[in-house]
Amino acid sequence: MPSQEASHLRWTAITVRVLLALLAAVTAYEIGRAAVTGGAQLLYQSSRFATTIVLLAALLLLERLIRAARREGGFDEAVVRRLRFLGVFLAAGTLVSSLYTTIAETGLAQSMVAGALRRPWELALVNWAFPWAYLVAGVGLVVMAKVVRVGASMREELEGTV
Repeated sequence: MPSQEASHLRWTAITVRVLLALLAAVTAYEIGRAAVTGGAQLLYQSSRFATTIVLLAALLLLERLIRAARREGGFDEAVVRRLRFLGVFLAAGTLVSSLYTTIAETGLAQSMVAGALRRPWELALVNWAFPWAYLVAGVGLVVMAKVVRVGASMREELEGTV
C-alpha cells in the first residue's frame, strides 16, 4: 500500500479512536450520573442509552475495520466482510435500539397515567423516531462492501495474471 494511502488511513484511525474515546467518556459519565440520580427509573434510564451503546459498538467495529484495512490492504475479503457486518449492525442495531427506546418511554408514560392508555402499541409506533440517517448509513456501508468486493476480485484476477 502506498505511503500516502497508509497516512490517510492512519489519520482516519486516529480520528475514529478520538471519537470513540470521547463518546465512551461522555456515555460513562452520563450512565454514572443516571445511576446515582435515577436508580428507580431503570427502564427509562436504559432507554436513554440504547442508541448510544449501539453507536459505541459501531465505532469500535469501524476502528477494527480500519486496522484490518491498514494491515491487509483495502481490497481484501476480510475487509469486505467487516464492512458489510458494520453496515448491517449499524442499520439493524439502531432500528432495534430506537424501537426499544420508544416502547420503554411509552410504557413509562402508561405507568404514570391513572387509567390504562388505549392502544399503547399504536402510540409507540406513532411516537417512534425512525432512525433514517443510521439506516441510510448502514445500507450505504453494505453497498460499499459490494463495491469493494468487486475491487477485491479484480485485484485477485490481476495478481493471478501477473
